[in-house]
Formats: sequence, structure tokens, C-alpha cells
Amino acid sequence: MSATLNRISVVQARRLYVMVIAALVFLALPCFPVQAAQQPAQEQQAARMVDAGIYITNIQEISLAASTYKATFWLWFKSNDEKYEPEKSIDIIGSKDVKTDSLTVEKLSDGTYYRSIKCTATITQKYDVGYFPFDTQNLRIIVESTADEFSKLHFKADTKSSGIDPNIVLPGWKYRSFDVRAESATYNTDFGAGDGGDSTFARLVSTVTLDHAGGRIFGTSFLGFFVADLLTGVTMAVESFNITRLAVPFVGRLNMVAGSLFGAVGNSYLVEKMLPPTPTLTLTDIVQVSSFSSIAFALFTVITTETMSRMAYSAPVISTVARSSVALYVAAQVALITYFVANANKTK
Repeated sequence: MSATLNRISVVQARRLYVMVIAALVFLALPCFPVQAAQQPAQEQQAARMVDAGIYITNIQEISLAASTYKATFWLWFKSNDEKYEPEKSIDIIGSKDVKTDSLTVEKLSDGTYYRSIKCTATITQKYDVGYFPFDTQNLRIIVESTADEFSKLHFKADTKSSGIDPNIVLPGWKYRSFDVRAESATYNTDFGAGDGGDSTFARLVSTVTLDHAGGRIFGTSFLGFFVADLLTGVTMAVESFNITRLAVPFVGRLNMVAGSLFGAVGNSYLVEKMLPPTPTLTLTDIVQVSSFSSIAFALFTVITTETMSRMAYSAPVISTVARSSVALYVAAQVALITYFVANANKTK
């Protein structure tokens, strides 16, 4: 009897122990972040994948001074969601005066829904003019989804069908390449939604790379500086020989320097209208500084030789001083040309 009671007590103790362990495990289950660990994977699976592409039919009005260009292009989107209306939920970053038309909606043979739209927009563009007129510019058209965040919608770039019309005429520019890719953009704001976190959206980014026709532009847009340098060079050559100093009076030599100054100033205004303000030193700045420095140097030489002549210095001495100035002038011009040529193709 006693042994039987002991066995019953042991069985009851074991049952009680198992029940206690089971109760502790049941109470501890909510503490494990099982649902939280699965949530991101579920959100990732729920993201809609949209094939997006772009074909550029025209680029015009490329303005370095205004930091803008105008483009006409087609956008298309292919999705499994019949209710997805991208024409109502996209933004062309940095655009103004956007016009859209020719909306096409159809169901393709593979069951996906196709929507295309034609856009014409003036787009702001930051240009790097440090090596103008030998610069290379990347014109970007950035199409961003605004209705759904990246966790709900992804773009997949249609690289096969996207491109640019080869018949586009770009005066002053040479076409180099085209690229399109899908990416995302994160903003450090919740846009007032209340969660206090960042916001990430899908983007389709197309890039057209263009090279400036530098040789022709350099020869036409900088003509005033060339004339100014030529006049200063002739003036300094006149100062180098006694016979030419006697043939061209002092006032005439001063007028030559004044003519070169007017040419340089006029060309300076022309170039400033072509380029945006920039805080860095550009090749254009170097050309202008060199031109105005040459003018100042020629004026200094003319006044120096005339002063020496009136102080009764001999003609050979005056000519020697003038030729020394010419040597410095030529050395400065050679240094400028060398620097310009060495840096002209840095962006290529």
C-alpha cells in the first residue's frame, strides 16, 4: 500500500512538473519576435515589380547659362496590376512646363497591362563648365514613383527597348552614349505621414552623355580674346625695334592697346552670357585672365619704352628692354596654351 502511494505521488509530481514547464513555455512565446522577423520578408514579397522604359525623340534648347534643357520622350510601364496608373503617380525630377499626351493603354498577350505616354519637359540640369568649351555633360531624365514607396513598388529598367533617336540633331554637341537603369531615392523625411522615418521611392534614370564640339566653339566664341592677344603681340613687336617705334607714334601704340582692351571686354560679356556662375576657376577664366594680363603688360611696355626714350636712353637699350618684355609675354602665352591643351580633355 505504501509503495503504491509512493508511485502515485511520483506520477503526480511528474505531471505537475510537465504542466509547469508547458505553462512557462506558453507564457514565453509572445516574447519571441517571430512575427517581426517575418514582416520584412512579407513586405518584400508584396512589392509590385513594374517594367519601365524610356525612348528620347528630341533634345533641344540646351542652355548652360540657365542650367536647363528641353526634351521630348516616351515612357512606358508594364505591370500585372490593371489598376496601376503610372501617368498619375510619377514625377519627373527637376522638371517644369511638363506636357503629356498620347496615353496608350492595352493588355498584352502575356497578360500584363501596358501603358505609355508622351512627355515634353524643360528640365533643370547642373552643368560642370570647368573645361568649357571642351566639356562633357550628362543629361539626366529621372522618373520617380510618388504613389507607392519602394517597399511596395520596384522599377525594372527595360534596357532592350529604351534608347534615343539617332536622328536627333544637337548643334554644337556630339552624342557619346545612352544609359538607363532602375534605382531608388531616399528622403530624410516622412512627408508628414507621422511615422517619423525616411521615405524611399523607385526611380528610372536615363542618362545621355554629350561632348561639346570644343574646337569650333573655341574658335568662334573666343575670337575677341584672340584679336586682343594679336594686337598686344603686334604692339610689343613694334616696341622691340627703334624703326617701328619711330614709324608708329606713342598715341598710335596706345590706341592699339585700347583696341585690344575693347575686344577682350566685349568677348568677356559674350562668354558670361553663355555660362552659369561658378565658384571654381575654369579654363574660360584662365583665358580671360591671360588676355587682360597681356593687355596690361603691353600697356606697361609702351609706357616704359616711351619714358626711356624721353629720358634720352639709347635706342639699343630701349629695344633690349622691349624684347625682354616680349620674351616674357611669349613665355606666358606658351604656358597658357600648354596648360589649356593638357586640361582640355580631362572630362573625356
